[in-house]
Amino acid sequence: YTYNGQDYESDYPKPVIQLHPGTLKITKEITGSLTEAEKKALEETLRFKVTLNGKEETYSLDQFEQENGIYTLKIEGLSPNTQYSVTESGAEVPGYILTQTPTGGTATGTIEKDATVTAAFTNDYAPDTGSLVIEKTVNGLDEKALEELKNELSFTISDGDDNSNNDVIISKTKLGEDIWNAAWKDNKFTYTVSNLRAGAYTVTETGYDDLENYKWTGKSGDDSKTANVSAGGSAEVSFENNYESKTAALTITKVINGTPFGDGRDDFSFKITKTDEPGKDTVYYVHINGANSETITLPTGEYTVTELDNQNYECTDNEQTVNLTSNGATVTFTNTRDDTKIPSDSGATQNLPNWKNPDGKL
Repeated sequence: YTYNGQDYESDYPKPVIQLHPGTLKITKEITGSLTEAEKKALEETLRFKVTLNGKEETYSLDQFEQENGIYTLKIEGLSPNTQYSVTESGAEVPGYILTQTPTGGTATGTIEKDATVTAAFTNDYAPDTGSLVIEKTVNGLDEKALEELKNELSFTISDGDDNSNNDVIISKTKLGEDIWNAAWKDNKFTYTVSNLRAGAYTVTETGYDDLENYKWTGKSGDDSKTANVSAGGSAEVSFENNYESKTAALTITKVINGTPFGDGRDDFSFKITKTDEPGKDTVYYVHINGANSETITLPTGEYTVTELDNQNYECTDNEQTVNLTSNGATVTFTNTRDDTKIPSDSGATQNLPNWKNPDGKL
């Protein structure tokens, strides 16, 4: 400005109008059964849409301050009577039931002058669970072997997260003798596992193939089953184990065409060779007198039964193969007496002396 012909410049402070501003404080707490990995994933997906007098802005959880498990965000300098709305999103976690406070995940209100209003959000996560029924049928065991199996058998339920600490073990030791025995009815086992989180599970049985006198006849993969447990639902896995005895009875029957000699010439010998064990020379022998049968108990498997030569008889089929299962097996050999052979004391063995007396005669 100009005064008395001189130019001047002066500075004056601006007038201040005290508005008595308010503050919006948003807090967030996560409770329940989430794992640390699940909680970390949730922190990355949570969003808060804040509307102040019609103006929207979205915040992520990494913009909050955290202390003792509580996340806090403050929005300050708000004019009196500010209308606010805060809506949370991204709070769902698969496999859990979510309980939100406030209900629906939205808080609204008015911020008066000089006031601090808190919009508190709490999410509680409870496992969304179902049940899994394990069924098992056992065939081929006698009572003693079935009791042996019950003591050895166990089931492992895994959710596939590579953490064995989360596995559920079902066995006589884990459940206790009373509960375990109650799950058995004759040769069938049924047990329900409750409160499993919804998801995919693998059930693996062990101890089923270590019995003293019986062998399991299943194939690789039969000891593992998968199931999907749904929230509020019930899934089922079934195992059927078949067994056969590790030993069985092999009966050799001798049939004689015509009238037997009635002496030592009616003795027959048989060589039994196990053929399904490469590198092993497992041989058994059986002797039969006359037209009779003889039974021998052997390990189950493949065998060749050979009738050794009896020179007093003709045999058209002196070698037979047999698959000896737990049901046992019978092989039959038919012989026809040969009266042209020279009898001897041993009967089944013909002696041919080659010595001479001093006079040169036999």
